[in-house]
Amino acid sequence: MNAIESKPALFAALAKAQQQFGPALKRAENPHLRSKYADLAACMEAVQSALNANSIALVQITHSDREDQIGIETWFIHEGEAQGFGVLYLPATKRDPQGFGSAMTYARRYSLMAACGIAPEDDDGEAAKKTTPQARMSAPPPRQTQTPTPTRTSAPPPAAASEREPGQDDEPEAPENPPPSPLKQAIRELRDAGERCGLTATMITEHLKAKGLWAADASLDTLHAQRDAMRTRAGLVERLHKAAGHRQCGEALRGLDLLTCTPAAIEVLVRQYESKRGA
Repeated sequence: MNAIESKPALFAALAKAQQQFGPALKRAENPHLRSKYADLAACMEAVQSALNANSIALVQITHSDREDQIGIETWFIHEGEAQGFGVLYLPATKRDPQGFGSAMTYARRYSLMAACGIAPEDDDGEAAKKTTPQARMSAPPPRQTQTPTPTRTSAPPPAAASEREPGQDDEPEAPENPPPSPLKQAIRELRDAGERCGLTATMITEHLKAKGLWAADASLDTLHAQRDAMRTRAGLVERLHKAAGHRQCGEALRGLDLLTCTPAAIEVLVRQYESKRGA
């Protein structure tokens, strides 16, 4: 664990952001344990807006210096001050891309929650079931009402969270045509790569809508191309962080749109800082 140095501006801003953090809701389903959990997207949504509102950049760096393990280190950057919170290593259950990708997702989630000081929370329905006996005794009795008989003119019930947003159960906006499973998986992979660049799930969603890729008839090949380009950008951003240092990386990327820029534009910056570092 890195020693937390005296950085008053950063930690003052972080304290303000923590007051604005939302809940990391348990809405993702674990079919094996028959339980719900807060996935990485839910954790990012809980803190990303509050951090950015207080001018704090969130960066998660990948470490691969241990065999069959993935390491993630969460850093906060604010007005020339930066602080990391140690590397969290998790083993890969399988020696293939799926095994290492799963370990990376787990490590990113746990590292993020530890650095931000948040914990998963039940959604409103689950929380109501866990009301303490004292609270139940003091609460007024529920008012008895009759459920009206639905008619043909009644509005349909709201779509379930999993239908509203592929890849992010608690996203507020609902696409008119939710993509089928292969497209949903491609969107999840694109979001994972985008988050490595510091992009939120909402930013990815708006980008896909602007490109006409948020529909059931979207081109899977085009989505895969977008995903692969984002993965390439993410790898280059991580190299830039290592070469330029955490303070200068944000300034170097300030003029680039990481949703649309070519990987070559980032690679130019990487080579510049790597050459300076090796000189």
